[in-house]
Amino acid sequence: MSSRRDFLLKMSLLGLAAGGPGRLVTPAQAAGAKPAGALRLAHLTDIHIDDNPVARKGLAHCLRAAREAGATAILNTGDSFRKLDGSTLAQVQPMWRAWTEVTRDCPLPIHSCLGNHDLWTPPQADAASHAGHPGLGQGGRTEAMRVLGMPAAWHAVRVGGWRFLMCDSISGEKRYAFGAEQLAWIERELAGLGEGEHAALCCHVPIQSPGAWMWMVNRSAPEKWTFPYGDLQRDLREVTDLLRRFPRARAVLSGHIHYVDAVDYLGVRHLNSGAVSGNWWKGDGVLDRDFPPAFAIVDFHPDGRVERQMVTYAL
Repeated sequence: MSSRRDFLLKMSLLGLAAGGPGRLVTPAQAAGAKPAGALRLAHLTDIHIDDNPVARKGLAHCLRAAREAGATAILNTGDSFRKLDGSTLAQVQPMWRAWTEVTRDCPLPIHSCLGNHDLWTPPQADAASHAGHPGLGQGGRTEAMRVLGMPAAWHAVRVGGWRFLMCDSISGEKRYAFGAEQLAWIERELAGLGEGEHAALCCHVPIQSPGAWMWMVNRSAPEKWTFPYGDLQRDLREVTDLLRRFPRARAVLSGHIHYVDAVDYLGVRHLNSGAVSGNWWKGDGVLDRDFPPAFAIVDFHPDGRVERQMVTYAL
């Protein structure tokens, strides 16, 4: 890391730690604040790994920091790879390989869902030469799911007294949505919660997020503001109605916009946890002045409470 980049990143982190837009703690500080009886997981999102040494080293340090902070498992809410959409096989293979090599020695289980950049589609001009490649199966999901160790595009994971629904934000007919089949599956999972069991949804695209609106506000004039179709799920009303019916559905963890925010809406905590890659591993790593590379430590309590700390790590 250059001295200038190191200086800028340190200044940003100092500002956040002093009570700026979103306070960051170190892994050691997070570990020291672990509450008794809570299930502690790390929430990583928007890793965007490729064969770049900065990205490789950054993810390795992040995984180490998650362990040091006391996490017992990792929830990864998508965009694990730099950009599989619109890329040739020669371009995507190093991304798959980088993920496998960096995560190989991670002692924590990693539970993943898919992001929009995790679906492989070759460039239109090269589509014919890629026809029939098995990695293009399931709408470009097949190889990403294999590399990430996913049993299905959407699936449930039980950890302690919690059930985590690892959802697919790109499965609906419109961008972005769960679609009728997945919504029915979510309903069945929530209806089947056991005695004392709580649930959280994990998805790439947010359901509720002021950050999605601020991304638009930061990039366009007021007269051009509209619904942020590319940064919120279009079926947020249907999902909200569904969550309302199941009071033990306590949280939604998401990513996509690389911003950090938290919304308490109708008894559900919506936590958008920035990006491990910050500003796509570019420059000083800080996106829109306020969001450096970071991840979340989330404590899931037996009574259904959900608490989050945003954690910085050395690049």
